[in-house]
Amino acid sequence: KGNFNKGREILEKYMVLPRILSAVCEAPCRNKCRRREAGDAVQLQLLEQACMTYGKKKSTGSRLAFMRKKEEKIAVCTAMELANRGYQVTLIEKTDNPGGRLLLIDEQILSRDDLEKELKRLEQTGIKIEYNSCVNEEKLKELCQQYHAVYLSQAVLDELELEIQIDRTTLLTNIEKVFAGNTNPEETKFINDASDGKKAAISIE
Repeated sequence: KGNFNKGREILEKYMVLPRILSAVCEAPCRNKCRRREAGDAVQLQLLEQACMTYGKKKSTGSRLAFMRKKEEKIAVCTAMELANRGYQVTLIEKTDNPGGRLLLIDEQILSRDDLEKELKRLEQTGIKIEYNSCVNEEKLKELCQQYHAVYLSQAVLDELELEIQIDRTTLLTNIEKVFAGNTNPEETKFINDASDGKKAAISIE
């Protein structure tokens, strides 16, 4: 209670891009919160924002080295999840900025300064980014030959003229080595995108 430092430590341990997610999360958990029976749901989003604002980042003084295992082609949340597990990751971006939908968020909700700080973590984790690169059917085949796994976002799927079936439990598709997330038309929330990222990372690993 009142320990913002510990709260921030927990968020940064279990959540990728915690500053961004605490700002943009649509808080679907409020509708199922049992605390509503006693008045109102727990405002977890506000608690997370407070921890990221007032908590101090923990420094262990330790140096960490990751063994390179496999290479993956994935989107931001999945990229962070796998990079933190020691995988060599390449992120293919259609534009010259990895922010995607986050760039469209009102600055009163997510400031550009906070967004830039979080996105810098991509470079700090050793993620390689290929800017201004599109994935078509030919490129997808090429990636499948070069990499152990390929992760496609909804934006890429929309541009590919392929019949792709997705197992929503594992996010594995009917194409060998190919995973896909952020694809449920009824669940377009940012927090669900992050959940797909963690789910895909576990399946790919």
